[in-house]
Amino acid sequence: MTSLKQTFQAFRHRNYRLFWSGFALSIVGTWMQTLAQGWLVWRLTESALWLGIIGAMSQLPSLLLGSIGGVLVDRTPKRYVLYITQSGLALSAFLLAILTFTGLVNEWHVLILATISGSFMAIDAPARLAFVGDLVGKEDIGNAVALNSSTFNGARLVGPSIAGILVPLFGEGVCFLVNAFSYVSLIVTLSLMRNLPPPTGNPREPVLKQLRDAYIYIEKAPVQRVLIRNVIFLTIFGFSYTTLLPMFADIVLGTGAEGLGVLMSAGGVGALLGGLWQASMEKGSKRGWVVMMGMAGLGLGLLIFSLSEQFEISVIAMAMAGFSGISMLASTNTLLQQLTPDHLRGRVLGVYTSSFLGFGPFGAVLLGVLAHSFGPRVSLMCAAIVCMLVATYTIVRYHRLRVV
Repeated sequence: MTSLKQTFQAFRHRNYRLFWSGFALSIVGTWMQTLAQGWLVWRLTESALWLGIIGAMSQLPSLLLGSIGGVLVDRTPKRYVLYITQSGLALSAFLLAILTFTGLVNEWHVLILATISGSFMAIDAPARLAFVGDLVGKEDIGNAVALNSSTFNGARLVGPSIAGILVPLFGEGVCFLVNAFSYVSLIVTLSLMRNLPPPTGNPREPVLKQLRDAYIYIEKAPVQRVLIRNVIFLTIFGFSYTTLLPMFADIVLGTGAEGLGVLMSAGGVGALLGGLWQASMEKGSKRGWVVMMGMAGLGLGLLIFSLSEQFEISVIAMAMAGFSGISMLASTNTLLQQLTPDHLRGRVLGVYTSSFLGFGPFGAVLLGVLAHSFGPRVSLMCAAIVCMLVATYTIVRYHRLRVV
């Protein structure tokens, strides 16, 4: 009973319970759209390159806007920022649904709307991450981050499963429409919150100075520096594997949209278990080791997936990659929030967002180009090996990360 209470201790905060309920519904819709959009692009183009380009443009805005979003988060009430970003994301999904239902949609429409959504997400991500810290405080931030990760990946299980059923029956448009309405749930729960802390940043200070201060802080903080550097490498060579899943499902494994849904859901199951494990960790646990082992496990899972010719083994490899990847990310997020002063937290998380989302496009395009030239197996195998090499280097070289 004590272990169960510890796993869900962030729920003792009323505002966090409200946030979680809206976030859970919203993220299910997001994962439904992720599968449906990838399948729509593949159906329209049958091109790995187009999958990579659209995957890239949904994240590229974060490279430029993520850090600026972090500055905005420190200067502005986070709830108001989230009102704007959630509304913009809802509108983008609704427009894509209309284009799909009317049969007018083409790959250029998807590209433009993915870029617009990515721009809103670049501001939304650091706002949500920092907002959770405001809701629970530093004492429960590790638990709240892990619960959010579990929720995100539980939705990764539910959302693609639903989409895998709906797409063959009704087409991709219904998934986009459901996603558009799902954002309303978070907007409603945000409006019900009370007693939120004011912004900690100085709104009169120049934006560029505040941004420069964040980068100087990260450069001088050895743990934060290596954490963000590793996120960049793993984003490019590890987490971009989702770009190739439609190609693996169709060409390599021959399972179609239903199989794609199972593969994405398997990754969600692994990540859900990894998030729950993180939530149950005691305060003071050495999360630096979790980061390093998570990096190695992600690379190994992707290597097995790239070599697999059996659907069942591929599903297990996806679960392994999901467990390892979310363990690494949740512990990285927790360490950044715990070790960073409050007045810099939004900006440091903005840099983290730029690293995690902003560098994703380079990985998506790289894997897409390699898959287009040499096939998806070779593309993913090379990426997996790089992940394992970076993990090995970090374990051997960075002793300070082992003690945090």
